[in-house]
Amino acid sequence: MLIESPTALLATCISASALLNLVVLKFSPEMKQTVRHLFTGVVPTMGALGMIIGPNDSVVAYGTDLLVLGASVAGGIAAAIGSTKYVTPQHELPRS
Repeated sequence: MLIESPTALLATCISASALLNLVVLKFSPEMKQTVRHLFTGVVPTMGALGMIIGPNDSVVAYGTDLLVLGASVAGGIAAAIGSTKYVTPQHELPRS
């Protein structure tokens, strides 16, 4: 199995997606909402996958690995949407 701790991967990627979404919202408020949600939902999972695959010469991903990665992306997008919906920034950066 490629992913040894699926629960830790899910928790890390979902919380990183919510945090990254708020950071992007704060520093780049002109980015479209759909693009921001997709970007911040997918990037933590791809980063974690790169760290897992990086040191290995060859990798075999089984069905459970693909299921965990898909759930991580879906959870990340949901966390990004939820963090925008329920946690609004206090003030935006001035537009120049």
